Amino acid sequence: GIRVWVLTGDKVETAVEIAKSCRLFEEDLRIIWAVGATSADDAIGSLTNSLPVSDDTHYGMVLDGQSVGHILASRDSRALLNRLAQRAISCVCCRLSPMQKEGLVRLVREQNARCITLSIGDGANDVPMIQGAHIGVGIRGKEGSAAVQACDFAISQFMFLRNLMFCHGRRTYKRIATFLCYFMYKSAVLGCSYIIYAHTVNFTGKLTFPEGLDMIFNPLTSTAAIIVFATDADCTDAVALQSPQLYSPGPRRAYMNLPVVLWWLLIGTFHGVIAWCVSVGILTSAWQRTQQHDRFWEASFVAFSAVFIIVHAKLVQVAEKPMQARAIAAV
Repeated sequence: GIRVWVLTGDKVETAVEIAKSCRLFEEDLRIIWAVGATSADDAIGSLTNSLPVSDDTHYGMVLDGQSVGHILASRDSRALLNRLAQRAISCVCCRLSPMQKEGLVRLVREQNARCITLSIGDGANDVPMIQGAHIGVGIRGKEGSAAVQACDFAISQFMFLRNLMFCHGRRTYKRIATFLCYFMYKSAVLGCSYIIYAHTVNFTGKLTFPEGLDMIFNPLTSTAAIIVFATDADCTDAVALQSPQLYSPGPRRAYMNLPVVLWWLLIGTFHGVIAWCVSVGILTSAWQRTQQHDRFWEASFVAFSAVFIIVHAKLVQVAEKPMQARAIAAV
């Protein structure tokens, strides 16, 4: 699910050799070229004429700044370049200006609405490219600090990008996505009580819970969730680096999408209805509920306790196992 583009100002021969030394291009890989094109049609024609006959055959792409400039100026050629790049193992673009680097990044963003782009560079000529991507990574090196100042994340060596993506990035995405879904879930569980009781009293504005209980609900539950999600880990960094397939849920948005959010809200609504209706329905009569008899406040406190226990039980369910001691203590 990860495609690597090399956007550089180096000469074509130098960039291709670097791609081979980095194993982006294998020695026997078919390479299609667009170098020295005089128009967008000429550049796209050079690429398509060199395509392998079989769709199953892998290939790499090499373009120079002159060809890229013509392609970026044509809307049809931009779409064709993106389709060709989607089939390629990797794409190497040479002799590029800083604005051409940014243009290619924005091309990918425009043509693939669901893709997530990451640009990494170490010099001032990489700043437009870094700022044009969803995520910009700057390398602190010998070419000044412009890239580091313009980036979202700064690293000291290129090799640290692997840890940034496969360890910190993967784990952070899962934690944040799960926390947001859980926050909506617990709000739905508590909110059902307000909605049901508002209908019971014909929206007269009467309190649902004893005063002060609903005020402490979010601080207590959110603090526990933050501690749990900040300390959990599904695997060690060593395992994550050796298992790139663990990174795939991120590009697929597996933990945060519309069906997942709707499922969390549906479960939250179900739990909230059960917590309120069972507690209040069994312990009070209709008259006691509308007149807010002392018996109602007892039942309301029981319902709130049920909600509090349910949302913490759900937190334990979604947390990574085994839970750490700090997470258990927080719950």
